Amino acid sequence: MTSTRREREDSRRRSGRRRRKRVKINYTRLLISAIIVLVVLFLLIRGVSALIGGGDKPKSPTTEKDTKSTSESKETSSSETEKINSESEELLPLTTEQKAADIQFVKDLINKSHPYFPILIEDKKVDWETVTKTYEEKALAAANDSEYSRIMSEWIRQLGDPQTNLLSYDYYQYLHKKYQESSKQPWLEVLQAPQVKKRYESMQSEEIDNAQPDENAVSAPGTITMEKAVEGQLAYVRIPQFTEAHIAEDAAVIRSFLESVQDYPHLVFDLRGNNEGVNMYWIKNIVSPLISLDHMLTGRIALRDQSFQAFMDDSLKNKNNYIKFGDFFPINELPSELSVPTVIKESFEGYRRFDLTVIPDSPIAYEGTIYILQDKDTYGAADTLAQFAKSTGFATVIGTTSRGFGMTAELEPALLSLPNSGLVLRMPFTVGLDYNGAITTQSGTTPDIEINKEILSPSELIDFLR
Repeated sequence: MTSTRREREDSRRRSGRRRRKRVKINYTRLLISAIIVLVVLFLLIRGVSALIGGGDKPKSPTTEKDTKSTSESKETSSSETEKINSESEELLPLTTEQKAADIQFVKDLINKSHPYFPILIEDKKVDWETVTKTYEEKALAAANDSEYSRIMSEWIRQLGDPQTNLLSYDYYQYLHKKYQESSKQPWLEVLQAPQVKKRYESMQSEEIDNAQPDENAVSAPGTITMEKAVEGQLAYVRIPQFTEAHIAEDAAVIRSFLESVQDYPHLVFDLRGNNEGVNMYWIKNIVSPLISLDHMLTGRIALRDQSFQAFMDDSLKNKNNYIKFGDFFPINELPSELSVPTVIKESFEGYRRFDLTVIPDSPIAYEGTIYILQDKDTYGAADTLAQFAKSTGFATVIGTTSRGFGMTAELEPALLSLPNSGLVLRMPFTVGLDYNGAITTQSGTTPDIEINKEILSPSELIDFLR
């Protein structure tokens, strides 16, 4: 009996051990499950806290960077859109207030900075105050922008300075091409400004009527006339323009002719009507072949103020080696021996001296007398040659007084855009003073020998020169 009880107890113990072994707990899995539950509970609690606390949860560095990048992207996109919209905006008609502001801009500019304004007023060549009042009333009453542009152009032409004008559509296109080819940045910045481009894209060719150089006429080759006008006595060379594009091409034919007449006692360069071109043409093709020593012309440019410094700096930087500029000096420091007009001393701020030096280039042994024949239409670079001839003794100047405008050292007129209309005003910013201190635009270049006959053939010249 007792044995049987023990056997039953042993059997229950073994059975219990087997049951305990079957329900053994996996503590690793239980720990992972507990962690997951805790994380979920933590996130839920944080989320509820953020909602209740108004979202004070700090941003991670990555989130801040991404947010900033997105913000900058939106800002850039918005800026680009505004720029595109601005450039593509239709040109709106000018208001009366905008017209008045543009007129005032021009009046202030001319009164304060135009280099020839005090000279024209002193010479009584224009009653600018009366002219301005008349055209201001017309411009403000203009029916449309086209009429306004035309009236503004007429007004500025009344100033009487041939280098001052509002650009027409054709002149705008001409200068844009010219300055692109020569990479003249201050001028291009004005011509390529968005408001300016919109104005001239909308303009009709005939809206503003002003003359610009005829590119075909200025550049046309084969226009030089060379002849032995009086056999063994007078050689004659007529050059209607000092065209930059044909310096090298013309050099060969001129030199060949000069070599063939080196024994002639009289050599005439006819520059009547020559009003376009550059100094380098006559330096290379006329003077350098005919001198055996360096020749130097000294002149000065006077400035009313320094408003056009960017144009001046670009001009000085791009000058050819033949011309050297001095520093800017106050106008009262001009040399006392110069006969400088009072208007320059009283109305101008300062000046720069320049020296134009020409050196021999394989000189031709010419020993006769050289003449420069000019008339009232000889202008610009051709007038500078006449000044050079008189100053250095290179040649004798004959004919009538020239139109002048030499001695400005090839300084291109500046360009300025009117602030509201986008019309472009072209005007000089310096006055040239000759070697004596005179204003060449006021007096021109007087000849050494005056010949008043307007139509003069090469063969007739010999009677004046013998």
